[in-house]
Amino acid sequence: MNRRTLLGGLFAAASVPVLAACSSGITSLDGDGGGGGGGGSSKDGVTIGTANFTENQVLGFLYAAVLEAAGVKTKVRPNLGTREILIPALKGGDIDLLPEYQGALLHYLFPKSRATEEGEMQNALAMALPAGLQVLPYGRAEDSDAFVVTRETADRYGLSSLADLKKQNGRLVIG
Repeated sequence: MNRRTLLGGLFAAASVPVLAACSSGITSLDGDGGGGGGGGSSKDGVTIGTANFTENQVLGFLYAAVLEAAGVKTKVRPNLGTREILIPALKGGDIDLLPEYQGALLHYLFPKSRATEEGEMQNALAMALPAGLQVLPYGRAEDSDAFVVTRETADRYGLSSLADLKKQNGRLVIG
């Protein structure tokens, strides 16, 4: 691979990283301040980096499994840190691929963006990315929260929507 790629928009509600990360002076995961020596693009396959939270690590390994099933040799470097570390690592060649949320990355790179629709965010991301990085098409999934109760609890308290919880203020514990 000659250019670094960013798996932006894995989820429709995701965002893009901001380049303030580069101002930190971190340009290599090796800590030497120089870019490019950390095992990214090479004849050895694709190196996928992940952020320091479980969901992103799972996505990194998921992408690795899909790529390997297609015959692409991969290496996952999990738990590398925040965007302030990941974006320079991607630019510097320490990693080749980064699973990312379209909306979050966009907000990181361009906090004033008002894009909310998937296509708008994809276009804004493409323009906001640092030179040398490319956003791939976003996945048709969404990162959202869900509240779950047992059927017995729903029946007991008359719950069929999140709004119904308001009527039970103080009677239920969310865990």
